[in-house]
Amino acid sequence: MPVRTLQVELHPAELPVVAGQPVVVRVDILNTSTVIDAYRVRILGLDPAWVETDPASLSLFPGATGSVTAIVTLPDRFAAGTHRFSVQVYSERDDAEYQLVDLRLHVGEVERLDARLEPPVMTVSRRARFGLVLTNNGNAEVAVRPE
Repeated sequence: MPVRTLQVELHPAELPVVAGQPVVVRVDILNTSTVIDAYRVRILGLDPAWVETDPASLSLFPGATGSVTAIVTLPDRFAAGTHRFSVQVYSERDDAEYQLVDLRLHVGEVERLDARLEPPVMTVSRRARFGLVLTNNGNAEVAVRPE
């Protein structure tokens, strides 16, 4: 088994999320190798467009520790519930050198129900029949019973 030349910790490693609102995870990295190395962070299982890292690349001397801030913004309709992802910290010097750390996001339910009449306008003399169209634009199931 190869010797790991980096250590990684997440702060926090588990957090609540509201879809559409950014959350911040600090990724602490320790370079345990004997050479200067640069590291990048990505979150496996998430679209890269939903994750911003600052700095994009972190250069560390041997024995040095540094941090990368990962800002995650899930789309509005991201499914509610607990989701597990892997944060990958990898070396720019050696593709085989990386560390995976678990990240748990607890995405809260957002109920957003839109209603409209079909057809929206009708010219009639006495009676008309309309349909009610309901659209769930949230991220969780909604039980509805029109009365």
